[in-house]
Amino acid sequence: MQRVLARRTASWLPSAPQFSPDASSRNAFLSLYIDTYSCGFYTLQSLLTDSAPNGHLQVAVDAISLAFMAYELNCQDLLPVANQRYLAAIRSLGVVIRSSLQANNAANQSLTDETLQSVLLLDLYEKMAYQPLSESEFPSSWLSHIQGALSIVRSRPTAGFSNPTTQQLATRTVIALTLSCGAAGIPIPEALIGLYNDLDSYVRSAKWTFIGLLISLINLRANLNNGKLEPSDVVQRARDLYEELSHAEGKIPRSWWQQRRDTSEALVFGRYYDVYPGHYATQVFNAYRIMRLDVCSILQKFDHSSEVAETITELHKILKIL
Repeated sequence: MQRVLARRTASWLPSAPQFSPDASSRNAFLSLYIDTYSCGFYTLQSLLTDSAPNGHLQVAVDAISLAFMAYELNCQDLLPVANQRYLAAIRSLGVVIRSSLQANNAANQSLTDETLQSVLLLDLYEKMAYQPLSESEFPSSWLSHIQGALSIVRSRPTAGFSNPTTQQLATRTVIALTLSCGAAGIPIPEALIGLYNDLDSYVRSAKWTFIGLLISLINLRANLNNGKLEPSDVVQRARDLYEELSHAEGKIPRSWWQQRRDTSEALVFGRYYDVYPGHYATQVFNAYRIMRLDVCSILQKFDHSSEVAETITELHKILKIL
């Protein structure tokens, strides 16, 4: 009798809601990555609202959402589905771009922004779904989307950068391609440097200043690896860049700086720790410190002074505390 009642009770209970991989992945991507982790896609929501239900932007979001979920949960079973959405987004985007070229006139502003946003999402998909272990393993497509985004931005008048959406998408293009070149160990294209300079009068932030210095470091590294610089030139450029990094870090708003807290806990390194106002501020400071470490590693190969060694030790100590 008890078993019968148990079966009846179980049948009365509502079944657990069933979520499709697309829907749950999309919700996770938009709520976690877009609204929490990233500061580079704040125009996506408005562009999604105005886009066609089955258009390339919607499909691109589906693709990157599935790749994001596969990465976060280490669920490789989602990648084949993500790849299907990715290929569908490429086909849909190709139709739009070909139609625009055949029309032989400029697409309207919203369509161009939507197209550029889709290309940036496809670039993010490539970075998230395919993570090479070394520079020799980079697939040919790893830079194709972001280079396409650069071409789209450069084809438009710079006066459009006064539009917040256009400016944000162009800024995201600069940041994404800069990081891609750094990861691939290749020089920054002149077209990207030109775009950075065009945006420089519109964008003012600690992160933007940092990207400009990162461009200099990536080019220094690339020229060093290609043997294009004499040792004396390397030392001079590295020292100049280190000074620029230190100066830029010192100009970060005081409200972003850490507050030191002393502690008697034996397990705390140095018996103190630093508290930052937020995750983003911590990232910015750590990025500057890691850049300075990288510059010091270059100097260390050509300049064996105790000053360089002491600087590296101090930076290592700061990063270890964090």
